This record gives sequence, C-alpha cells and structure tokens, in this order.
Amino acid sequence: MISNAVGEVDDKPMPAANESTRDWPYWIAGLILGGIAGYMQVRVKDPTLSGVFLVAINLFLAFKRPRRPWRWGLLTALCLPAAELLAYLTREQPTRAMVWGSFVGLAPALAAAFGGGVLRRAINTLFVKK
Repeated sequence: MISNAVGEVDDKPMPAANESTRDWPYWIAGLILGGIAGYMQVRVKDPTLSGVFLVAINLFLAFKRPRRPWRWGLLTALCLPAAELLAYLTREQPTRAMVWGSFVGLAPALAAAFGGGVLRRAINTLFVKK
C-alpha cells in the first residue's frame, strides 16, 4: 500500500521495476514501422496509405502495451515529418507544404493509439482471467 501526499492510502500495487525495460522491442518496432510509413509517404506520395498504416501500427502497439498509449502515437507519427524532412534535404525535394502536411498524421496516429489502449482495457475487463 502506498500513501500519497494527502495522506490517503492507495491500494494499487506498484508497477514492476523491469516493466519499462520490457518495452524496448516495441520501441524498436515502432521506429522501424514508423520509418516504413515515412518511406511510403515519400515514395508513394499518398498520405492516405501512410495514415492507414499508422493506424494499424498504433492499434497494435497500444494493444500490446496499453500504458501511456500517446507515446506510440508520437513515436510513429513523427517518423512521417522526419522522412519528409530527410527527403527535402536530399534528392527527393518535396514541397514545404508536403513536409508540414505530414504532421497531419499525428491525429489518426494518436486516435488509434488511444483506441488500442481502450480496446485492451475493454478486453481485459470483459474477459477476466480466473
């Protein structure tokens, strides 16, 4: 039991110390898959395709690791502007509007990340392990 600053007792158990260390494969997978989404955005030049891919990535990552789902949305969605900026600095030369427009991917990515977290909590609530 943990007491907070007000003096109330919190019955929630403390998270395991190694819980954040088990997330590293998901961070790497998020970076790789976000990079693939960025590559698709630059090469295919179809923001809808990369947006749908981001939604699928974030639903998966947030379902597997539902704590703090916003981190998966930010991690993967910020790969789109990074890929556009990298393409802008090299030979592809997208317009500046395309670089700034790639930030629009944050909205569906964050929505999908929170949706994946809610989906995981709903499944855990509905199908309680006995």
